Amino acid sequence: MPKMTILVLISAMAIAAALVLSSPAATGQKVGAITVQKSAIETTYKDLETKLVNQFKNDSLWTDPKQRETLLGLIQAAGVLRTPAAVPVLIDHLNYSPLESLERTRFYSIYEAFPASEALVKVGLPAVPALLEVAKVDSAKATRQEDRTATALVCIVRIYEQAGEGKAADKHVLGKAMARYQIELEIKASQPEVAARLKELLTWPALKPSSALDRELAEPQGSAP
Repeated sequence: MPKMTILVLISAMAIAAALVLSSPAATGQKVGAITVQKSAIETTYKDLETKLVNQFKNDSLWTDPKQRETLLGLIQAAGVLRTPAAVPVLIDHLNYSPLESLERTRFYSIYEAFPASEALVKVGLPAVPALLEVAKVDSAKATRQEDRTATALVCIVRIYEQAGEGKAADKHVLGKAMARYQIELEIKASQPEVAARLKELLTWPALKPSSALDRELAEPQGSAP
């Protein structure tokens, strides 16, 4: 399916869903035709989710340059749908990049370098446990997959940034503080060996407090229950 066709279809579905779900009928003031429409939209979303996940399971999609545009369109569609069902396969391909390694380190944003990361951030909180697992497991490997670990940490920060208000800088501070807090909870629940690796992650640039406000927010987290 061509990339533009996928995006147009998903965008139309998103707009239709927003109109129906925000209508008085969605809050129980009306029933009938609108309720049927809502049910039909939910069913269509489920069908789209299933088709997306099945497409992602095609290994050649991730390796064949001729299918790159289709793949990028599907990844964007997964982000628009915000479907948790796509999280496992997006995690498996978190370090997939359509770019050469030199390009992605110098000229492109993380979303451009690792497109699955943007979809995971849009999925939001349901993606956090899997991203934490990436950081926990990959940091233990003999040949550390720093791309995956660093990307996972940035994704977690950006997911929590979405809950913030005000200036972008304030959201970033909140995102880092919440990400640190979640990792500290994991530390408390983990065996010593895993806990030691997780503590090391707190020193990574993506999470390390870089301002007075960062440090103020980070300070109480060590005593979190």
